[in-house]
Amino acid sequence: MPPSPCQLCFYRYNQPMPWLDQKYSWRLAGWVALTALFIVPIWIVPIVPMQDVYEHLALVDVIHRYNDPATLYKQYFLLPHGLKPNLVYYYFTDLLDYPFSLLTAHRIVLSLYVILFTAGFYSLVRAFGRSPYIALLGFLLVYNQMFAYGFVSFFLGIPVLFFTLAAYERFMEAWDRDRFDWRQWSIVALLTVFSFFVHAHIYLLIGLLGLAMAGAHRKGWRRTVIALTPFMPSLVVFLPWFVTYFVLGRKSTSGMRFASVENGFGARYYPLYKVFARAYNYVTNYFRDYSDEILFGLGTLGFLGLLMTRETDRKNKDRVLITMVIVLGISLLVLPQHIKAQSIVAPRHTLFLVVFLFLLADFNPRKRLAVVSLNLVLIAAILVSVNTMTHFIRFNNYIGDYPAIFKYTKPKKRLIHVASNSSDPITTIGALWYLHMFYMYKKGGVTDVQFAQYPHNPIQYRKGMKVPTPPIRSFYRSPSTLTFDYLLMRKSAWVNLHHLKSHVVWLGENKDWTLFRILRGPPARVETRSRPWPRRGAVTYK
Repeated sequence: MPPSPCQLCFYRYNQPMPWLDQKYSWRLAGWVALTALFIVPIWIVPIVPMQDVYEHLALVDVIHRYNDPATLYKQYFLLPHGLKPNLVYYYFTDLLDYPFSLLTAHRIVLSLYVILFTAGFYSLVRAFGRSPYIALLGFLLVYNQMFAYGFVSFFLGIPVLFFTLAAYERFMEAWDRDRFDWRQWSIVALLTVFSFFVHAHIYLLIGLLGLAMAGAHRKGWRRTVIALTPFMPSLVVFLPWFVTYFVLGRKSTSGMRFASVENGFGARYYPLYKVFARAYNYVTNYFRDYSDEILFGLGTLGFLGLLMTRETDRKNKDRVLITMVIVLGISLLVLPQHIKAQSIVAPRHTLFLVVFLFLLADFNPRKRLAVVSLNLVLIAAILVSVNTMTHFIRFNNYIGDYPAIFKYTKPKKRLIHVASNSSDPITTIGALWYLHMFYMYKKGGVTDVQFAQYPHNPIQYRKGMKVPTPPIRSFYRSPSTLTFDYLLMRKSAWVNLHHLKSHVVWLGENKDWTLFRILRGPPARVETRSRPWPRRGAVTYK
């Protein structure tokens, strides 16, 4: 029988199609079921507790409704021009916003992340010659701290890094046998260019780890230089951006810029004891009750069992993995914790250090300890998903029907959010920091969008149109406060309003939030049907 088109494209004539193999089919079905279980938490709650992502969604809404006269966006913002990082998330989510609502598009993007993360980890597992069952370890890292922080472009770049390095390892494996694999070369080159438009940090990390992998294969400097050629085409897009913003120091329209190379990029370092003490916080430290740490520890015990029972003859691949672990460990100590206009630099590498440590394990079905360890990892992975669902539901019960408070507002206005404490009892992150951005999605107005000030952000404020951010503790003394139309305050993190008492009118409240209308200029006469000030029992004044 002649080969099918699928066999012609992907397989040699004498190679069987793996999806017809019963064992492979069971593994595929298990992967699909477990991935679906990890997607469920994203869809069962109205608001996924994440930190920065809701401000990024506000900027997606700016792109999507830029020319809509029902918004203030065109008056305040400029759309992207030129080649910049972070474009993929904004425009892909904007595209999904046409057939779906913005929040549904948001959930689709998060679901794609889960699918691609697990598939990318599996691709790494197979590229480094490990048992496919080792891919179970990847599920322990899906809801990592980058996801919790809402660094959406960065965590969308994590699967891109996985697929790129997996393809590069296959390219290097062929190159070790003196065969130049143009297919894998092209995949690495295209994914590296793509990674720049997903997130610049992911792009630079791919370059760093690619350099470490090429060196670990030990083929002499001439062959190593040739092996690095898949990364060269991406310099066409990276170098102009780097020279413009880091060497020449171009400012954003709001006046912010990166520190120059001579100034060390404005690097900030922490003492080593803080680096080590906080390292785990950048892997998975989502919830306050230590449940995620316990489950991660359970999965790590399974990993140690798999590591102890492995029988490997892949010394070359182990050398590559150990080299990457060492390079990532050194980067945690050498690279800064922060640079000017960019928070959290080196700590993001902690997650990838754990990923490549996990890849050192292997599954040996002949060892009882290995079977027990693999089942322990599977149980931990299932419990991670269930635990995440539980906490997401608890978070939404805590905040109540938060977006409903914006029904008291009018469209195309300015809203300020003030709370001395934006934490919650469920998560360890600032999950409440940017929820006031719901005003932009619902009413087309503006609030204090901070990310539009940064030079690397594709969407910028128009010159002179930056929305002010009054200081939280003394916002009532700031003249810019009275330029807003609405004031949203958290009851459980109340800030003294005594000095603004005659300038605000109570509009409405829900479970933990109170909304005021700000009166411009001298105190105005309040309509008899509105409440000029909350009842004395509602708050306590200092």
